[in-house]
Amino acid sequence: MPKTIKFSEYLKTKEDRSRFLTTLSQARLAHHTPDQLVTAFTSTPDHNLISTWIDNSSSSLSDQIRELQTQLNSLPLLTLTLAIPPDQDLIDTLHSWAQSHLKTDFLLDLDVNPTIIGGAQIAYQGRFHSLTLADALSQAITTHPLSSQLSQPSLTST
Repeated sequence: MPKTIKFSEYLKTKEDRSRFLTTLSQARLAHHTPDQLVTAFTSTPDHNLISTWIDNSSSSLSDQIRELQTQLNSLPLLTLTLAIPPDQDLIDTLHSWAQSHLKTDFLLDLDVNPTIIGGAQIAYQGRFHSLTLADALSQAITTHPLSSQLSQPSLTST
């Protein structure tokens, strides 16, 4: 029976997952028992995840790792496009906010696009919302009473 843990307590972004799986693949080559693998992760940020997942059960270490990889790769992605690269504090804030609304495990897939000026574009499970400053400005310009006059050529003679 597959284990059930809340991966979002350990990993927040698609990049975190990629880093973890790379580290796991490298450690797996050198360590052949669950205890050796857990010990190899002792000084890493992923120690809590690996020590929660890997145990001395009847399942082989390879089976446990394969199941962990499968579950991690099946996590849904919440894609956020921001105008600037987020720092870790912003990532933590965005992840906490999304977690309180989604109430499920997911990973953030962060993208940067300066043309949105500010705000964010959000995509999750086929739904898309654009909450950007560029969209707000465009909407304000096209709905402004003078916008029709601004787009027409001037009728003044020279």
